[in-house]
Amino acid sequence: MPDENTENQEAQMTMPLVRATDIAEYIRYQSCDRRFKLKYKNYELAKKDIPFYELIFSTSLDPVLEVEGRKREDKWEKSLKKEGLVDLIQREQNSEKDKSTKWNDFVEKLTNLSVGQKAYGREIGINGKLGEFEISGQIDFVIVVWENEQPKLRLVECKASRKDRTYHRVQVALYRMLLRQLINDNPITINGINLKPKNIECVVVRIDENTNKSQDIIKSEALNLDTIEADINRLIASDGVLKRII
Repeated sequence: MPDENTENQEAQMTMPLVRATDIAEYIRYQSCDRRFKLKYKNYELAKKDIPFYELIFSTSLDPVLEVEGRKREDKWEKSLKKEGLVDLIQREQNSEKDKSTKWNDFVEKLTNLSVGQKAYGREIGINGKLGEFEISGQIDFVIVVWENEQPKLRLVECKASRKDRTYHRVQVALYRMLLRQLINDNPITINGINLKPKNIECVVVRIDENTNKSQDIIKSEALNLDTIEADINRLIASDGVLKRII
């Protein structure tokens, strides 16, 4: 029989795997412990105990809104192309265009960009370790811009919403925290120039309440996420709330 101490050690070595959206939704739903635990357990408890669990705990959009959100993302992408940004992924030419691109594959496309050449990738999948968790996510757009001949990344989360929501910011803040960690561990150079972890900024673009038009990805002001990142670090720490829940 397996030694109990060995089992405990293996359990400690295996970090809980959650999605960035799960943590953001924990904030959205007023820090609901049970809901987060059900998400982490892949709803196994809910399947056993709660009738129509998929309706109660589903976070997917209404199909009509989901289609509308996808259309807006397409318009945002067209606006980037109109601004002269190079599409590094070429999803439209891929038979699996709805599939995300792995971060490492995206990085390979970055390395040979000309200095000053703005570019983007859509639906970039990332995962890494933060605090006591392994966290995965999918970034709507990763934009490459330049300032004083230094490359910068702009992480963009697109929302079919007219309201500025804290949990939207939590989601994109998690993406930046993950990417900074990934770049610290595996430095990236673009045409021989190091991409500095501090040169990663974030925006959440949505529908403007006044004009009913989509906000501009490039012109939108970068978010100050220092307070949110500090809150996230407390949530995912070894003595944090999320570790206690699971």
